[in-house]
Amino acid sequence: MKKNRPLHFAESVADARQFFLGLPNKENLFKIVSVGCERCIPGYAVDRRALNFSVVELVVEGEGRVVLDGVGHALSPGSLFFYKREIPHRIENYNSKPMLKYFIAFSGKDSSFSQSTFFLKKTGVVRLQNYPDLSDLYELILLNTASKSSVSEEVCTNLLRV
Repeated sequence: MKKNRPLHFAESVADARQFFLGLPNKENLFKIVSVGCERCIPGYAVDRRALNFSVVELVVEGEGRVVLDGVGHALSPGSLFFYKREIPHRIENYNSKPMLKYFIAFSGKDSSFSQSTFFLKKTGVVRLQNYPDLSDLYELILLNTASKSSVSEEVCTNLLRV
């Protein structure tokens, strides 16, 4: 385990770009907590009872499975899934086709998310045909996070609202 690595980052990954931006200092403040891209290695599995923030993940390569609040779903390129805070979840990689996936963890509420029926539920899984466009958005957020400029966090939050 890497020193000072946030506990919610998976360990069974390679070529990981993971950034922890911190928790909000005010309750219900909409804030990106962390963002990343990770290649799952054989044996990758995370099994969490809950997190203190919500997460949206996008699979761009490989195959796996996610169990959200007790319900299982197959994952393949284009799978977008989310789980709200305090939802038990398990994510597994199929060793024969390792996954490459993006994630964004965020806290609080935002009006742009509350307008989407997809995010009104506690969990959700959809299969996107045009997922490369969404992976480009994740990349923009990662690039701006890595720049660590004085406006990086604001830029990333606004990109997430797109």
